[in-house]
Amino acid sequence: MEKTNKKVIDVDKVKRLFSNNKLEEALLSDIDICDNCIVLKNNNFRLTYTLSSIDAKSSDDIGQLADQVGINNSRIVSNHQIHSNLVRKIDESTRTDIQDADAMTSNIEDTGLIIYTADCVPVVLIDPINKAVAAIHAGWRGTYGSIVEESISMMEKEYKTEPGDLHAYIGPFIGLGNFEVGDELYYKFEEFMKEKSISMSDWQTAYDKIGFSYHLDLGRINELLMLALGVKSENINKLNICTVENSDLFYSYRAHNKTDKRIGTIIEIL
Repeated sequence: MEKTNKKVIDVDKVKRLFSNNKLEEALLSDIDICDNCIVLKNNNFRLTYTLSSIDAKSSDDIGQLADQVGINNSRIVSNHQIHSNLVRKIDESTRTDIQDADAMTSNIEDTGLIIYTADCVPVVLIDPINKAVAAIHAGWRGTYGSIVEESISMMEKEYKTEPGDLHAYIGPFIGLGNFEVGDELYYKFEEFMKEKSISMSDWQTAYDKIGFSYHLDLGRINELLMLALGVKSENINKLNICTVENSDLFYSYRAHNKTDKRIGTIIEIL
């Protein structure tokens, strides 16, 4: 397939960003970085993040990526994302459907679950014991709607997943310094975190007040929610990579003037 890349990516910068997150010590310790994507894998799972050299919403671009990485393009599954807390179970009877939802779980092999983001938080959950995965689009609405909890609950029900066995990957997403919110949304989240039994000291690590405005760290909020559900701290990989600050590498809705192009996060069971 002829390459259609329109943008040159600073691959060395990508390598520096990901090396700073010490992912070689995580479950998916085999890391490959090229001009289109970052691939994290082991013998059983493969996680792919696209870079802004391609648009994950473009079927041509995803076809090119699939050829490059070895993904079965005919078995990539997506949602019609609506900023909800809806989770779909993907099996052979549902994998060809596109439905309104913002998360998917699956235990079938050779099937890529893809979510689209451009500042929102991509969350991937991996159960290496029962060989099951989840791909989650967690914007502020989905986060507030407990979409990670809903996804873990489905994995517990469908695959007998234990939260303590899960490994999580969070990000890239808009960082705290760039995610300014109004007072009303800040107080909604403060009350929400209390309802989820998050301590005030932990909650204080997920927001800041810069000048007269509140800023939220949605990645940290989702991390705290996972910890409260029993996911182990050492199994959570929160990528400290801001899509706004690194808009030369990743699509950002805010930095790119409300772009309709998206980062693709794809998780597969091999």
